[in-house]
Amino acid sequence: MSQVHGGVIWMVIATFSFAFMGMFVKLGSPFFSEIELVFYRSFVSLIIILVLIQKKKISLRTYHKKLHFYRSFIGFLSLIAFFYAISQ
Repeated sequence: MSQVHGGVIWMVIATFSFAFMGMFVKLGSPFFSEIELVFYRSFVSLIIILVLIQKKKISLRTYHKKLHFYRSFIGFLSLIAFFYAISQ
């Protein structure tokens, strides 16, 4: 399989993943707050990432801790706003 076909497959998987995420946010919004939905989404992502890191034996060592913290915080706020927009 060429790189182009592999990229297309990953784009289709990503599209369906975002569609399912939006659907679950919409269905879960009457029962959970946006912050809880962000937590559940982040927890699932964490599990998937940890499995991939373990499988590929990738190091998590970094020298840019502040940059990672700020980008994570901005991502957290934008995800809350995105989930709020979906739920409303």
